[in-house]
Amino acid sequence: MENLNNQSIANLYLIWEVTKEGSFERECIEKEFQLRVKTNEKYSREEIINLSRLHAIGINFIPSTKSFLIYGKQIVIEALVSEDELIKIKSNMAQEKTYGYVKAKSLVPKMLSEAQEDRLEKIGFHTSEILDIENRI
Repeated sequence: MENLNNQSIANLYLIWEVTKEGSFERECIEKEFQLRVKTNEKYSREEIINLSRLHAIGINFIPSTKSFLIYGKQIVIEALVSEDELIKIKSNMAQEKTYGYVKAKSLVPKMLSEAQEDRLEKIGFHTSEILDIENRI
């Protein structure tokens, strides 16, 4: 498939959804997703943690990412953050954004297995694997 690099990640997702699993087209899109994840800084740890402090948020993952494969298409979460980390984030808010893993608690009972919930709370998900956030949940 040509010109995938000209498409937004949101458009790629829409195309991915309507392509057949295992098809050449889907494989090409998934390869493009993997390339994009390496530089995806759409959401910072600070933004996720701050949104989560206000209300539950839905995290939609980019297909074929580790988080998508582990947790599925979407999880509804509350970010887990220690008091020390929260103070550090608040003091850094106007300055540098950080990217990396965010630990969280699933807020939808039985949406994840015990093993998935445990991993989400202990390891979390990487910010680069987020397609979008539904912050009005």
